[in-house]
Amino acid sequence: MNIDQFSMKKFLVSLGAMLATTFLFTSCLDTGTTEQTYTFNYGPSDCFNRVYDSENDTYYIGLNPTYSFNFNTTTQVVSIDMSNVKLSSDLSGYSLRVPDLTFQISSSDAFYVASGTDLTPVGQATSFLLNTFNFRAYPTRSFGSNSLPVYNVNYKINGRYTVVTYPTSPVYFGSISATNFATSDSELDSSYEITNDSESWYQVVINPEKMTAKLNVYGAKYAENMVRSSFYVENLPVELTDGGYRIITDSNEEYTIKNTSNETVEGNTLSNIRVYATLETGATIAFHCDFGDSGEYNVVAELRYLLYNN
Repeated sequence: MNIDQFSMKKFLVSLGAMLATTFLFTSCLDTGTTEQTYTFNYGPSDCFNRVYDSENDTYYIGLNPTYSFNFNTTTQVVSIDMSNVKLSSDLSGYSLRVPDLTFQISSSDAFYVASGTDLTPVGQATSFLLNTFNFRAYPTRSFGSNSLPVYNVNYKINGRYTVVTYPTSPVYFGSISATNFATSDSELDSSYEITNDSESWYQVVINPEKMTAKLNVYGAKYAENMVRSSFYVENLPVELTDGGYRIITDSNEEYTIKNTSNETVEGNTLSNIRVYATLETGATIAFHCDFGDSGEYNVVAELRYLLYNN
């Protein structure tokens, strides 16, 4: 996914309107016998698995898993196929089919949700047991022709392996607040806020092999007189947490800003970067940015996968 290709557009969504749209999607049914089905694929480069082995008290990163989600909107059932699911370095990648699960639409965020317990994968009568399986998705999130689906998947196998699937490049939207502490011009506001900034978005690109990340910021605006700009910093340290991840840099370490043409912007830096992400809901991203002549700001962005006006 190349975020340079995205066109900026309004993306403020009323939860009521979103639910109406979602229900429209799930209720476009033929009154005859024809079933309505929609298939979405996730992986292999879109995600990776973090596997906790409770028997050995160890973690393993399983690269390049693939998931296929087939929604039957006639029966409100989702069928899920998983392949290249590696549980440890000495085990080969497994292919498993989850028994059909009934899905619903969350009234809190309009995501499709499904879950089950003590599930025997199809065709695996004795080898595997899915003690738990939890699934959340918004597969139709997009900007124009650019697809930005969101999938949250986690499950436990044979009472031993807890698998959490992480996206490699989650994209977030939300509200920002910024403090311009370097200016002495009384005509400039020292603080600036945008609620549901529909012209800005943030992306964290995770390298699961190196556990480093790239932070992309598009359409940034941290003061009334600031022209929106896009930039990124890279080689940030990533730490996976239970159900999320975080990025914490040394407060004195500066990261050189690059523009979307991959050119270094001399004298422009980000520092004191803090990212606290929860896979189910979104992230809080904070940093100090020095844009040289364009100002110096402390920024906090409260972000989710969608913008909500309620």
